[in-house]
Amino acid sequence: MRTIYFWILSLSFILFTTLNVSGEMVKITDRNIDIYGYSDQLIAGDIITIYDSDNVLCGKFEVTDAGRYGVIHIYGDDLTSPEIDEGPVSGDILFIYLNGTKVEPNNIDELVWTRNGDLIQVDF
Repeated sequence: MRTIYFWILSLSFILFTTLNVSGEMVKITDRNIDIYGYSDQLIAGDIITIYDSDNVLCGKFEVTDAGRYGVIHIYGDDLTSPEIDEGPVSGDILFIYLNGTKVEPNNIDELVWTRNGDLIQVDF
């Protein structure tokens, strides 16, 4: 019984410390903003990725419903580990990719990391 508990705990830790959708990993930190939105381009199975200005993958989502997505957690930099860049800090511009192709928001000028906990609608 102890062995089963150990394996369940170990697997849970692995699953909850990184997100892995089709290869690339997102580092989960205690800081995030959330985005959601709508787009006529979206079909089920599409992959949306978010990168910061240092090209760090900080959010990833697989579309399940055509025409809409989210909520995507975009994880920010862990300020307790200054030697590692896990994601954006306040004021960083974020870039959205749909299946590897950059897309531009059409309801805001640009997506910017604001404050921890913010929820932003981003349509494209």
